[in-house]
Amino acid sequence: PIAERDGSMVGTPDITARGFVYMGNRRQLMKEVSNLVKDILRDSARQWIADPGILQEHIHSRLAKYLYKKTKKRPLIMAVIVEV
Repeated sequence: PIAERDGSMVGTPDITARGFVYMGNRRQLMKEVSNLVKDILRDSARQWIADPGILQEHIHSRLAKYLYKKTKKRPLIMAVIVEV
């Protein structure tokens, strides 16, 4: 969840993976993905980006690149932003 007024992170990202990560290091990869999402949201908040659509685009594009680099797969990424 993010704060509606400034886009700052209010909670922790909820990451769900289904069917594309069968590697032994799945837990580590999901931790890295969670940290990347936190970094993206922090960077966006510093730039005063609070629009959910823009945040979703930022998360989607950076996660897609990161996951392809790590797994050589292109999973479906659904970035859902919850404003509080």
